[in-house]
Amino acid sequence: MPAAVNWPHIQGAAPPDLVAVAAIARALAAELQGVSLREAERRSGVSRSTISRILNGQTWPTVREIARLEQALDCHLLGTRG
Repeated sequence: MPAAVNWPHIQGAAPPDLVAVAAIARALAAELQGVSLREAERRSGVSRSTISRILNGQTWPTVREIARLEQALDCHLLGTRG
């Protein structure tokens, strides 16, 4: 069964990489509550357009972008770290 794309709340059988990126987008959206894209860009060095595209499922974040956003927002976008 193909995944029903309701980004980032995907349903159905979806490839694991898509599920992981959707989880990152959901976590990022939660962490950005009360933080403007401009402020997130200033703190992280990741452009507003890139952040927006990650949130909208138009691009997948790089490891570098994830790390920068995690540091800037003092959060874990990939779950717990070992």
